[in-house]
Amino acid sequence: MKKRLFILSLFLTLVFITCKDEGTPAGGSQEPPLTLDQRLVGGRWYYSPRFEMPQEYNRGYYEFTADSRFIQGYDDSEVPFDKIPVYSKNGIVYSREYNHEILRYEFNKVFTRDDGLLSHEQYYVNLISEKGDLIICSTGGYSLYPDNTPDSRKFLIRFKADKTPYQVYD
Repeated sequence: MKKRLFILSLFLTLVFITCKDEGTPAGGSQEPPLTLDQRLVGGRWYYSPRFEMPQEYNRGYYEFTADSRFIQGYDDSEVPFDKIPVYSKNGIVYSREYNHEILRYEFNKVFTRDDGLLSHEQYYVNLISEKGDLIICSTGGYSLYPDNTPDSRKFLIRFKADKTPYQVYD
């Protein structure tokens, strides 16, 4: 009997020693998966000095798809540029393939750009911002902005593919 208890306790000890804890990784904390900020997905992001419609010239846009891809396209082009696999982290969109920065972005509930907007324009722009359809950003080589646009406080507004406002803004 004692021999059986000894063998059983030895067996259980070996089982506990050799068991791996599948819940915790061997190297410590686990990195979260690389995903795209879903607030960017939907519609097309245009630079436009006119807040109610995309600019009338050089209608370039950025688009982010549900499968975490980045598209840079132009309205007059039949086919958009390549769909680049991307992820975002801390307000920056990166290329998955090369891990380089494509776009820095920031969602604000209030648009704080100082360019002399009239009060009704400021009100409308703040409504767009509140709905998450305006981002303040800077770009890393994929710029939609005309050359004379200052580097600081750039912005993109979300529109539908037919160039109408993305949502109803009351």
